[in-house]
Amino acid sequence: MFIYLDEPNPAAQSVLENHPKCRVTLCDTAHWKMLIGKRPVKHQSRQTLNATHAYGRAGDVDWLAHIDVDEFLVSDSPVAEHLADVPPQVETARARPMEMLGGDGTAFKRFIPNGPRRERIVNAVYPTFGEYIKGGFLSHLVSKVFVRTGMEGITIRIHNAFRGSEMIEGTQELSELRLAHAHAKSWEDWQAAYRFRLEKGSYRADLGPAKPACAAG
Repeated sequence: MFIYLDEPNPAAQSVLENHPKCRVTLCDTAHWKMLIGKRPVKHQSRQTLNATHAYGRAGDVDWLAHIDVDEFLVSDSPVAEHLADVPPQVETARARPMEMLGGDGTAFKRFIPNGPRRERIVNAVYPTFGEYIKGGFLSHLVSKVFVRTGMEGITIRIHNAFRGSEMIEGTQELSELRLAHAHAKSWEDWQAAYRFRLEKGSYRADLGPAKPACAAG
């Protein structure tokens, strides 16, 4: 596991560095100078750079995925078994999200695939707010991607992988592996994160709306 500490946390760093399966990087001035010259302002850019940096160091694993601190992989069998079933010519595999409903963290709502029926299904399942948030999710509907290691010219972004300027296509859906997203563990937790998400995160105005704006006629 590659862990990048965006801010100093000596206590966490000490514990993690003592774990034989963790490789910890403190994202200090020296780290950013080595990667790009200076620390990027947007945390999304920092995540992309760190994920790509980890890919270049991942010679002892077969797959690598970028997972946020509030995301967890859920499966009835080991993750390695799902990845072992991916055909050798396929370079990426995807785990679709499910979103925590709050409470004790044991209930999640599942992803509804895109298609001509999704809007009707979402509005039926979530009649009070389905019209306003995409797919009925407060958080992202996009999967997280596992990428085969050992390839050249790879850039890892938050939800996709690129070879040069081209996104890697032909991904494998990991239908029995879920990405459990603890985006809003409680009303208070969501409120605490709301302002940051509105200004810098997943609720930014420059992201696509739940529904395309109607053209003026």
